[in-house]
Amino acid sequence: MMEIWLMFIGMLLEAISIAWAYFEIQIEGPNSWASGLPYSWKKDVSWFSKPITGYHVSLGALGLLVLLFPLVIVSLVIGIEPIVNYLKNLGGMNLISLFSKTILISLSLLLAIVLHEDFLWNVINPDPRFGVKDFKKKYPQVGKTWYIPHTPMPIDFVIMTTLSLILALFAGMIAEWLVIFATMLAITLVIARARYKYDLSQEKAT
Repeated sequence: MMEIWLMFIGMLLEAISIAWAYFEIQIEGPNSWASGLPYSWKKDVSWFSKPITGYHVSLGALGLLVLLFPLVIVSLVIGIEPIVNYLKNLGGMNLISLFSKTILISLSLLLAIVLHEDFLWNVINPDPRFGVKDFKKKYPQVGKTWYIPHTPMPIDFVIMTTLSLILALFAGMIAEWLVIFATMLAITLVIARARYKYDLSQEKAT
């Protein structure tokens, strides 16, 4: 039963990733990484391959707040008093532990969403210059016989996956993270394979 619930959470987070990617496509169009936005500041940093922009910082903050939003819903449904009493009964150290786990797993899941959203931005972007083919041109390729031939593995994706995993480990929810992440990855690969086949059919047609 727990595994089914975790898979449902994975599907919900994947839906957020898809909606987020589509939302960004509507704003950015074919101009990736906020390159065509007039009011977004940019700052180059040595430890990141792309400049940090005001657009992406604000989207990241919004994503974290959305993940914490269910706490508001719970307080409305069951009332604030039972929550306060529950927190009082936890005691000092247990309360700190609860908040720490909440923040850690929220950040972990946010990274998982951002990871899938970044890839899906290319996959579902209707501009013919994008899709899986675009990734094949930009990044190192791995495996010729994998699910999607020559699927790239950008270093940014490796870093985000590793950080998400480490945060889940510190939160003591590694098993739950694995089920959620695997569910998200499976759906992302199905969508990517469909776009890859579409790209190939368009190449043949031309």
